[in-house]
Order: sequence, then C-alpha cells, then structure tokens
Amino acid sequence: MPVLEFQFEVGEEERHEVNFRFNRTYGPVTISVDDEQVLRKVTHFSLYKTQRYEVAVGEKERHDVLIEKTRKRWLGGFFPQECVAYVDHREVGRYSG
Repeated sequence: MPVLEFQFEVGEEERHEVNFRFNRTYGPVTISVDDEQVLRKVTHFSLYKTQRYEVAVGEKERHDVLIEKTRKRWLGGFFPQECVAYVDHREVGRYSG
C-alpha cells in the first residue's frame, strides 16, 4: 500500500511532534499533533494539483503549520507525490513518496 508518511517537531520551549500520513490508494490524509488526530480529510478526486492543509500547534507558544501536497497532473494517485512542510511560513522539510 503506497503511503507517504513523515513527522517533524515544532516549537522551542513547548515542543510538539506533527505527523502527516497520506494513503495514495484510498485517499485519506491525516495530521496528528502529539499522537492526537487534528485533521482528517478524504479526497478521491480533485481538479487542483496542490492541496493545502493548515493547523495551529501549541498553547502558549503558538505556531502555524502548513503542509502543501502536490501531485502529477494526470493519474496523480499512481505516482509519488511531494509534500512541503512550513512552520510560521518557513520551510522545514520536503518529503516524497
């Protein structure tokens, strides 16, 4: 089952782990913060090549997390996709699979 999955840490004094998981076969995207699911979205068809997922992380030390997932134009679910993760508008990683 082709899955794109990665994680990264957010925060300086208030540390959190953000986990991203996308199943190319069935379509669900899940984002968890510290093992608690904060976003789940299922998309079987989209006209857009890039999808954006935004979550706020932290209580006292608040951070904006944006993950952009980009696919090929045609039959995107059959090919590796790329994700770029941003924290407070700064790129923190590029992932593909």
